[in-house]
Amino acid sequence: MNRYLFLVLFFLSSNAMASDLWGPNGLIFSPGVIFGQFESQDSSTATPNSLSLSFAKPFTHWFSLRLDYTNGVSGGESSFEGENFKAEVDRIWSGFAKFNYGSEWSQYYLLAGVSQADFFAGQKNEPTYEYTQISPSFGVGASMKIEKKTMMALEYVSYMTGGMGGDVNFSAFGVRFEQAF
Repeated sequence: MNRYLFLVLFFLSSNAMASDLWGPNGLIFSPGVIFGQFESQDSSTATPNSLSLSFAKPFTHWFSLRLDYTNGVSGGESSFEGENFKAEVDRIWSGFAKFNYGSEWSQYYLLAGVSQADFFAGQKNEPTYEYTQISPSFGVGASMKIEKKTMMALEYVSYMTGGMGGDVNFSAFGVRFEQAF
């Protein structure tokens, strides 16, 4: 699976192929930081933070596909089964359809897709509770141009919705820098 993902990203990132064959901007790479909120039926709210990398392929000025990878960097204190633990995001893979509206200088966007997330809670870096969930995801955001091919984006994404077959809710505010190639 990882081999196929690497081949697809390599093929899409080729500047000559991307700009000539697939639309207006080639590929967009956007690193970011997300500030999350984790809730489950067994624990209180925790606030894990993560780093996020995103690749998007615009097909038109109003539609693109986006692939995100998020990796936890710090966890929030939570109560789980009567004890205090540090809850963290292990990793999240997400695929989104991104719908843009706006001008060259500022845009608003909607995200709709699916995410697979791995979470854990533990004491002293030893996971005692691990959880994996696949869930529909959605989000909204706004971005503003800060340089010729660079935009800064603020977004809110609901990665996991516990009411749809899982028991974990995870949503996050994010700050991203979008660099077009």
